[in-house]
Amino acid sequence: MPPLDRLLWRLFVAALGFIAAVGASVAMLVLAAFLLPMLGVAAGDADAAVASLLVRMQRGAHLLPILAQVVWPGWLAAFLFAEVAAIRRLAFHLFAPAVIATVGVVAVTETTPAHLVRLTVAAGLVGGFAHWLVAGRNAGFALRETQSPARGDPRPPHA
Repeated sequence: MPPLDRLLWRLFVAALGFIAAVGASVAMLVLAAFLLPMLGVAAGDADAAVASLLVRMQRGAHLLPILAQVVWPGWLAAFLFAEVAAIRRLAFHLFAPAVIATVGVVAVTETTPAHLVRLTVAAGLVGGFAHWLVAGRNAGFALRETQSPARGDPRPPHA
């Protein structure tokens, strides 16, 4: 059983990691709503850029409740599982949120356009990477086992 201070610290760090994941995914969606219309439109066609921006913001407004009701609780469960099972691999922290986001959005929406799937995969990858940076690299309630000294290395007394 890990000490109580370690347990509380890991719960605090895991919560910060989840908040970072949610914040990073929302920031990525907001940046996508603002930057993607500007990249696809010629410099002289400002009206089309504004119209495209408004359409993308409206789509993002429809995506946010789905994320809050379906995707983020799934992320929370995956991140807690990673913390309990001490999964520190970057691949798990990247692909689990991306798969949860994609399956959640596809299951809830009637028709899922390709750009919406790409946005949810990107939000999952960004959120998972943010969580891994904050909490996933050191996941696990138990302390890491210290490596035993190699043959010929000095050993502590009474070992």
